[in-house]
Amino acid sequence: MKSPFEDSVLSLTVYPRNANQTKGQIRALRLSGRIPSVLYGQGPSENISVCAKNIAFELEKPGIFSRVFQLPNYGKVLISAIQFCSVKDKPIHVDFRRLSKDQKIKILVRIVFLNQDKSVGIKRGGALNIVHHHLEVFAPVDCIPEAIDVDLLNLDIGQTIHLESIQLPEGIQVLHVEKDEAIASIVPPSSGDKTDDQEVSEAQTSSS
Repeated sequence: MKSPFEDSVLSLTVYPRNANQTKGQIRALRLSGRIPSVLYGQGPSENISVCAKNIAFELEKPGIFSRVFQLPNYGKVLISAIQFCSVKDKPIHVDFRRLSKDQKIKILVRIVFLNQDKSVGIKRGGALNIVHHHLEVFAPVDCIPEAIDVDLLNLDIGQTIHLESIQLPEGIQVLHVEKDEAIASIVPPSSGDKTDDQEVSEAQTSSS
């Protein structure tokens, strides 16, 4: 039976690249639709290039630094860094990190807050106060989550979600946050905003 590591890996188009390219050759490489890249880890670094369209497509989706990719003939990798052009804001260089199936790594994973539009507290006028947008985790590379979901559906004003109440994927260990530490809460509206309960209470007071 295949593991999630095999099923969820996305393949990127990759090409070998000479180590001692001139600035002109690198410029021509970018004009041809490729991004110069370096592959690090578990042995000597290797100079490669990847399809610019692949990277641009992946950048449109959140969580690119916690997504596992397959580089044909090079193995499975994570993107560790992306350099952007200061003028056009396009990726001009990518660093990759080699992975082996049996290793565990530290990685920053984003938190996704679900059902914000349906949350009891937010519908009553409360505001979402996010304490942590990401969690640093220690995870096997065959089950790195792209995101950690937090459901806000039943969270009311004044209530808080702590780490211990979040269901983490199996084998995932959070490193920098204690179990009782707050992840997010629904705070009361500002003085200029009123919840339905407050409006009803004021109406009853004024009519008495």
